[in-house]
Amino acid sequence: MSTYIHTLLATLGGQPQVVTFTLDLLLQRGFPITEVVLVHPEASHPRLQHSLHCLNAEFVGDRYQVNGRTIHLRSQVLLLDEEPLDDIVDEVSADGALNTIHKLIRSLKRQRRCIHLSITGGRRLMSSIATEAALLNFTHSDHIWHIYTPEAVQKQVSGTSSPGEHTSPTSLRLSTLLKKPSIPKVEKWMPRNMLVASRS
Repeated sequence: MSTYIHTLLATLGGQPQVVTFTLDLLLQRGFPITEVVLVHPEASHPRLQHSLHCLNAEFVGDRYQVNGRTIHLRSQVLLLDEEPLDDIVDEVSADGALNTIHKLIRSLKRQRRCIHLSITGGRRLMSSIATEAALLNFTHSDHIWHIYTPEAVQKQVSGTSSPGEHTSPTSLRLSTLLKKPSIPKVEKWMPRNMLVASRS
């Protein structure tokens, strides 16, 4: 496991806590994540801007604030003809998103990265495109993950039952939920046989 550099590659939308929940769960399982790469459209929408702000607050000075580890955070904006994509709205923009993620994964694989792809955040179409790019490039050392968060935990994290309200940076930490009966679970998606297996 340690011969590779472990990177969490996460699709991002308006729920930044899915990134930190996934990171916390992978760290608990012993995966030595040293970098988190966020994949998202151009940050022109307030919810995405808020997500990026919250996540940057968790990685001040390249140190993940939950456990003081040195974990780097960077973003990869989806591109079309080298221009930032505002959204995936048609076949052309979907091709741009696929090319962006495909190039990113190929670049990471050339650097001997073990990639942990989290497909929980962002629009479903972006997660599907990321999965397609992964299937073209992943080897036996890479993983695709999806996090399942019970509704009660989602309400607790957002601090409200009303949809559309923002998440505060302090609600991004999984450690505050670990003593609760319903906590998020990360599930490994098995690309070779198309199964989802819950691993507790």
